[in-house]
Amino acid sequence: MSGECCGTGHGRKGKGHHGSHKKGHGKKGGCCCGHGGWRNFRTKQEKIDELESYKKELEKELNAVEEKIEHIKSH
Repeated sequence: MSGECCGTGHGRKGKGHHGSHKKGHGKKGGCCCGHGGWRNFRTKQEKIDELESYKKELEKELNAVEEKIEHIKSH
């Protein structure tokens, strides 16, 4: 392992975060590997959005489990 994140200088041996990126690169204005750019925290709304998305995924899983239980009971 080279100690670098996606070859951009994030690692221990790299140039450091701000020496390698242009603002706006990646999903949240930073590194393509998820470092987030100029800030290293999520906003309140981002946290809410992530939790809402996670909740929807859990609801899908719950529905699938309930369907499987019903299928087993009916056979």
